Amino acid sequence: DAENHIDIALSESGAKDSNGNPLYNKAATATIKVADTYSGIKAVNWSVSAPHDSAANSAGTLSINDGVLSDGAWSKGSSEDNIVTSVSRSLTLDGNSDDMVLKVELIDNAGNRSEKSVSFSIDKVKPTVSVSYSNDYADPEFKDYFNNNRTATVVVKERNFDTNSANAMISNSLGNAGTVSQWKETRDAQNPDNSTYTATVTFEKDGRYLLSYSCNDRAGNTSDTVSTGEFIIDKIKPEVTVTFDNATGKNGYYSNVRTATINVKEVNFEASRLGITGINGQDYNLGGWTRRDDTYSSVITFSKDGVFTFDVSVKDKAGNVGNSVHVPEFTIDLIKPEIDIQNVTDRSANKGDVAPKIVNDRTMLPIRFIAEALGATVDWNGEKELVTISNEGLKIEITIGKDVAFVNGKEVKLDSPAFIENDRTYLTLRLIAENLGAEVEWLEETQQVIITK
Repeated sequence: DAENHIDIALSESGAKDSNGNPLYNKAATATIKVADTYSGIKAVNWSVSAPHDSAANSAGTLSINDGVLSDGAWSKGSSEDNIVTSVSRSLTLDGNSDDMVLKVELIDNAGNRSEKSVSFSIDKVKPTVSVSYSNDYADPEFKDYFNNNRTATVVVKERNFDTNSANAMISNSLGNAGTVSQWKETRDAQNPDNSTYTATVTFEKDGRYLLSYSCNDRAGNTSDTVSTGEFIIDKIKPEVTVTFDNATGKNGYYSNVRTATINVKEVNFEASRLGITGINGQDYNLGGWTRRDDTYSSVITFSKDGVFTFDVSVKDKAGNVGNSVHVPEFTIDLIKPEIDIQNVTDRSANKGDVAPKIVNDRTMLPIRFIAEALGATVDWNGEKELVTISNEGLKIEITIGKDVAFVNGKEVKLDSPAFIENDRTYLTLRLIAENLGAEVEWLEETQQVIITK
């Protein structure tokens, strides 16, 4: 017949299991209505089966005799002449199992049978999350720093696994959360609560990670949060450069203090891991480190005479070894040369071919002797009887017998002309010395000429 003899209404669940049936995270309620308006109701049998929770299995029978109901949990709806035509009741559904079934059977007074069943699931167990890492080889000193990818294996024990929630469960409060693989199911048919879902999360971008893992199942149960602690991935090698403030030396010789600036481009810089070796003749002290963006800088000042060469190497907190920088050998010479000419007597011999002369009250010395002593070079053009003195952009031209000289093309009047004697060209001492950056001092009492540069 067309009559709907049995109606079963379950309380609202808000969730579905993998089969599309209502899913609850606590006890549910079923409202059962049974009707037979033709011959009336003789009995109603009901049962609840839970395949994975035997303690939740239950059953009952309602018998009706002369209009009297045998079970007070049922309510009489309509009746006629002691024939009950409709009954109803509420039934609490409890347990912890998927694929539970509520079955209701009607037997009317004519012996006809009708039955109806509904399926549902109850899941009261929250997911359990565990995490392990494939790369636990941190730097021995800085144990939160890694110079390679890290892969976390995440295992969720749960029978009503929710992929969407699980994929969103991995959070990094400091930025990128990593790349999540597909989830692999391992189903436990005997006890579905022991079923597991496994995925890997790969962390391959440089950065700081502070990770936590938690998820909800389909029933809305929330796992405890698992935190793995902060760690840093740094796969970039540090870069070292060395620059000097004084690059005006000649052939590796410097007459002024030099300051070397050491720059290290590195996010995770550690000053104790910068090594400087090979400095000769002087203890060195690095100044304090300063930072600008990702570059750290410090200086070494070379303020004493000596010969120096050094190498700089660096390693960051993650153990990445940067490039090495070699600084070629250089010499610091801060002491000015001093030429001491004593007992200057006209036409007296001094050390063989160096014979100072006094002409017109002016001290004359061989050009080559004084010029080369002050770091200049001397060229002789015999055809023109021309002497050229050169030194770092300075050019002095003197012609024998002429009372003028040219300093970088500019005419300079001479107190006494240059002359040749014993194959030596003599010139006024002061002209050469002062144009070469030296100072000339005459000591009358001791008959000394002191030249310093």
